[in-house]
Amino acid sequence: MSSKHIPIFSLLILTLVAFALLGSIVCSAQVPLSLRLSFDKPFYGSGEEFTITLTLNNDSPESMKNIRATLSIDGRLSLPNQTQPSSEQESKPLLRQTWSRSSLPAGKTEFKIKREIPDLEDGAYQVLATVTQEGQTILEQKSALCVTSPKISSPLLMAIAWNLHDRAHFNPQRIFLDQDIQDHCSLDPQNPEPYFQHIIALSQHPNIRVNMNFTPLLLQQIQDVSDGYEILVGGKVKKIPEESRQAQDATELLKRFEKTVKNGQIELIPAPYAYPSLATLANQGWDRDGLVQIKKGKEVVANIFNLPEPAGLYPPNLTLNSKALSYLTQNQVKYTILKGNIFLTVPETEGDIYMPHRVQDAENNRLTVFFADDFLTQILTEDQDAEATSQRLLGALTEIYLTRAGEQKIAVMSPDDVSWDPNLELLQALYAKLEQIPWVKTITLGEAADLIAPPTKPLTLAETELEGGYLETEYLKELERAQAGFELFSEIASPDHPLQERFLQDLLIAQSSDWLGTEKDPKLINLGLSFAADIERNIDFELAKITTPRSQVITLTGQRGKVPITINNATGYPISISIALEGEDFFFPSGDTKNVTLSPEENVFTFPVTAKKAGSSLIKVTIKCSERKVAESMITVKSTYFNRVALSIVVVLMLITCVILGWRYFKTR
Repeated sequence: MSSKHIPIFSLLILTLVAFALLGSIVCSAQVPLSLRLSFDKPFYGSGEEFTITLTLNNDSPESMKNIRATLSIDGRLSLPNQTQPSSEQESKPLLRQTWSRSSLPAGKTEFKIKREIPDLEDGAYQVLATVTQEGQTILEQKSALCVTSPKISSPLLMAIAWNLHDRAHFNPQRIFLDQDIQDHCSLDPQNPEPYFQHIIALSQHPNIRVNMNFTPLLLQQIQDVSDGYEILVGGKVKKIPEESRQAQDATELLKRFEKTVKNGQIELIPAPYAYPSLATLANQGWDRDGLVQIKKGKEVVANIFNLPEPAGLYPPNLTLNSKALSYLTQNQVKYTILKGNIFLTVPETEGDIYMPHRVQDAENNRLTVFFADDFLTQILTEDQDAEATSQRLLGALTEIYLTRAGEQKIAVMSPDDVSWDPNLELLQALYAKLEQIPWVKTITLGEAADLIAPPTKPLTLAETELEGGYLETEYLKELERAQAGFELFSEIASPDHPLQERFLQDLLIAQSSDWLGTEKDPKLINLGLSFAADIERNIDFELAKITTPRSQVITLTGQRGKVPITINNATGYPISISIALEGEDFFFPSGDTKNVTLSPEENVFTFPVTAKKAGSSLIKVTIKCSERKVAESMITVKSTYFNRVALSIVVVLMLITCVILGWRYFKTR
């Protein structure tokens, strides 16, 4: 083989190896086998008989070779930052069972264990099921065996806070860009969407109470769909009437949520209006916007569901810093939720995470904070079978309950990842178990705030400074320009002007955390920026309607006079402006600047002037709205006063000359 063929041959070998590796990766990622691990009861007393079932489902039409399933029950389930008492029992597996199949047929295959629970102390014990093929683990499932005979004096309270959030799916012209919101409002029982799944699960388990953020902007979009809406299809705007299936589903969905809220199963703890990072707003010094985001969010939720304004708040990403805390206290928020890891950063904490705490702002205003258990949330959101996930959650709750049993405690579980939603199977499995457990009681945060007194010593949250990347920094600069535009319009137009609400909504939406972040989709970033740009574009369009003649000629018949300034206001509403005159050949006795209000159509304002010299001179007219120049013109002013004076002097001199000459003439005669 010649040397020139070696690179080609090597490339061929590398290609084949790459395809082989890719094929093995794809095959391992697409194992046609699923595993379910289930108990016949959620919990057992010591000495009771338990049954564990492993179900393997082979989705392939062919048998799978050399499959081995292993089940082990080990020591106590450990909670983070908590050491479990060791015992001789826990130093070795409590149970280990293996099943081998040289050929696993298509369909379901069940393996069962029926045993009597040995003499175990109360607690949750780790259960692990694994499936291997040819010695390689292809499936794994975790669960928990709960053993307890509770003497219930004070049940463990559990507050579940669901996060129903979605971004703005419309453009600044309020035209929907896709069908996502409409699809999520579907009430199809055969294929229920995430929002409807919550209603189904709660209706099946009426004893369960949950807390829920229904982001106000999302609620507003659902209401817009229910009223009929416009959507961009193939580059053209299509009108969808309120009689459409999408609109009717949205209407019915809101009615069902309102009913579930009013029967006490859901407590609404809404996020700020457009889901902004309150810490970011505080660090930028945008206090007005932070206050408005919360105020508007509470109002939207109260109006749509015909309720009093909610007392709780769901901060986006469950984060808050000391600077932003006053936004909540000034809006009469009584309680909120924060991530559990924030609790660990507060040095003066008393008690533990399973109780509410008081925090205070710079003015010593206080509110109640519940810290979410990150461990519970981690279990919930792991990609596992619903049965195993709910059983493992039960195990964690069992351990929390047994820690200082008899004390009143509350465990808060709140997944804040906006890309994750619990499916109906998980909701049903979790609610079913919680209804069967006598030592756990689901509760709303409002009830918990009234029931459990926090420690008297308040906590002080850290002053976190969020570090953003280049894109986020540039995005914030655009927001600053949009804010300046909004503030400008607020100064020049009346508070009840319809564009005020439009611009405010644009600004609040542009501040959403859906757009901020270095890992965001550029299309999403651009959509967020379009709301900021909409403010600038519309303000420029409105201010362009203020015009003045480019050139005028005014003649002064005296040294003093008045210069008329003509301004046309085609906006159709009053606008506050300032008029400034500048001319080096003139004095302005009453000042060279006036602050006036333009009425619609033509306006004329006059400025007293005093000419310094005769002839033609220029006066520059500048019209400003706040600090922004919106129009400019030049006025030519001709002063004839000095010419008339000179002529009069000449005439007088000529008359005097004539008189003198005449007198001399008569004298010589």
